[in-house]
Amino acid sequence: MLRGDYETNAGLGSELDALPIPGFIVDSGGELLSYNHYFQEICNEKKQEPKSLVNILTLATVQFLDLGKKVFRFQFHDFESEGETRRSYVLWPIHDDPKIAREIRTGSRQRMQQMEDILAAVPDLIYVVNEEGIYLDCRAFDEKDLPRPLDQIVGSSFWDMPESDELKKKIWQLILVALRTGRTQTIEYERKNRFGHLHFYEARISKSSQDTAVYIVRNITERIVAQKELASSELKWKSIVENGYDSIILLNRDGRIRYASSHSASFFGKTPGELMEMQAIRLLPQYSTRLIRLYYKLLEGKEKRATLHVSIPDPNGHLIHLESAWISRLDDSEINAIIINFRDITKQVEFEKNLKSNQETIQTILRTTSAGIVILEGTKIIFTNNQFAQLLEYKSHQLLGKDISTLAHSNDRLDVVQRAARRKQGDTSQLHYKIRALTQNGETKWLDCHSGSIQYKGKNAVIVTVNDITEQQNFEQKLIEAKEGAEELAKLKSSFLANMSHEIRTPLNGVLGLAELISMSEDLDEIKEYVDLQKDSGMRLLNTLTSILDLSRLEAENATLELIPVDMNKLVSDTYKIFKLPFAKKELELICELPINQLVCMGDETMLQQVMTNLVGNALKFTEEGSCTLRLFEEHSKKGQDCIIEIEDSGVGISEEFLPYVFDTFRQELNGSSRKYEGSGLGLAITQKYLTLLKGSISVKSAKNTGSCFTLRIPLKENSQPKKKKSA
Repeated sequence: MLRGDYETNAGLGSELDALPIPGFIVDSGGELLSYNHYFQEICNEKKQEPKSLVNILTLATVQFLDLGKKVFRFQFHDFESEGETRRSYVLWPIHDDPKIAREIRTGSRQRMQQMEDILAAVPDLIYVVNEEGIYLDCRAFDEKDLPRPLDQIVGSSFWDMPESDELKKKIWQLILVALRTGRTQTIEYERKNRFGHLHFYEARISKSSQDTAVYIVRNITERIVAQKELASSELKWKSIVENGYDSIILLNRDGRIRYASSHSASFFGKTPGELMEMQAIRLLPQYSTRLIRLYYKLLEGKEKRATLHVSIPDPNGHLIHLESAWISRLDDSEINAIIINFRDITKQVEFEKNLKSNQETIQTILRTTSAGIVILEGTKIIFTNNQFAQLLEYKSHQLLGKDISTLAHSNDRLDVVQRAARRKQGDTSQLHYKIRALTQNGETKWLDCHSGSIQYKGKNAVIVTVNDITEQQNFEQKLIEAKEGAEELAKLKSSFLANMSHEIRTPLNGVLGLAELISMSEDLDEIKEYVDLQKDSGMRLLNTLTSILDLSRLEAENATLELIPVDMNKLVSDTYKIFKLPFAKKELELICELPINQLVCMGDETMLQQVMTNLVGNALKFTEEGSCTLRLFEEHSKKGQDCIIEIEDSGVGISEEFLPYVFDTFRQELNGSSRKYEGSGLGLAITQKYLTLLKGSISVKSAKNTGSCFTLRIPLKENSQPKKKKSA
């Protein structure tokens, strides 16, 4: 076939009457399918049924025919139509009239141009390929769908196209089938265009001549994407319908159920399959008359939407209330049904019944409660009970319509207005606050208020419950004033004791110094005994005064200390050396465990030594047998590295009941003259306050008659070394 023949053949079947020469079409079996009036004139026959001219194909086997005393030449073409190969014939006169010949040539050119214009407007790719796989022609409405530029395709090989081998094999097999059988082949596939974008295509492959095939490729990406989106949308909405709490039912025009969602079974006691094709009236037989009227209104288009409230027994025999919404979509060709949505409103109906029955009870509560109740719309009072009115010395009717902010103390009015503004903006939270209100006589009263949002007579409102706390508020104010006075007295006490430090310590140290000299005389045995007692008493007094003064100093100096680096190894070691002999005199063992590396903390060395003296002195005082162990090591905490000091003894221990108070000022487990151990009870309190200033802490673990372990935790100075223990 010549190039372009495949373009003209397809039009012969529908344009025979436009040909200025005889023409007709037969199928593969030789049966005449169509012909024009020129052919009818030649045959000198009236137009008859195709089967009366089945022998036309026999005439096509000769080169010349003599019909009606005129000689014609045959020319025929094969073309594809409705999946079948058909043949068209054109009869050409041998002795042509020049005028007729011109008309024939002109008509042919016009038809060729028309076909060219039609092909140019077709939004497809058109390829012509021979049986060797060489592209003879290519036409493209949009070149972006081509796998390579258009000018590189004609004359190239089918196998050189930049498509996957698998796809090329599939298409080539279809080309061979079309050439062998003459039947049109179709395929859908996806591939990237020459710009790298993935698209979906549909190809139709037909035989064009004995050794050529034409296949037309259409971009169906939009259709595929739309189909996928539609399928996804259908799946989504079906999932919503099937998983919802409502029952969805579709009715045909004849009133039969076409679809029922799975939740319908919980309402009507039948599965969706059992509901199919059932008349809708059978679902609610007790409402048959109303259903029929409603159905015909929707069917006739008098109404598009309607609602119907019904009450029916559920599968368990309990009465349920349903709200049904009826929507006509009969004018929608895709739906063509009446949609019914059944929703269970049983709880809502019961709630409304209970609400109605409780209204009288609520009104009684509002009248008899001891609390004042006021309902506000913005800042306007729209309801008040007698208690609220009496609280502010008004009559109830005097407060209705009044602005609540005018009843508030001038210092609290802005808060009232701001709360109302937040409510207006949608704040529905429960609020609790105190406010000062003015009575009708100008007296100030403190009110404790709880407020929340409610619906009152169909409007958004705020209900406030009010209690008079004027007396309580006055009492609390007096307590605050008393507390502030006590705190002031405590500060004065601390300042006084701090000022007395020099006046008390200096003469007392002189007395103790003289007592030390007298005690060294060997000739005055009796005097020495008295002096020893004087010395012990003086030391006890000194320790007590020292503790009091240390405590007052920590308070009077506003907790400020001058901190310097302190060698904790030396501190613990010195404490061990000081107390080694006193422990030995009581036949107790004193053990010291120090790390190999030096640990350094920031602190007041004198005060730290006093802390160690207090703790180790307590261990000596309260231990009758066994031992006491001093441990120093470092430990990691959330804030960094800490220095840990443990003082563990095997003494009398502390009872579980007294442990929470062990660090309180002036507190001892046993009080009075009958107690066995003397002391001021200030040592541990001072230790705790001092460690707090150092951002450290002290804790204790103890049990009665098993001993105690006090643990000091002090932040290490940076660059301290890891812990390693040794015994001393």
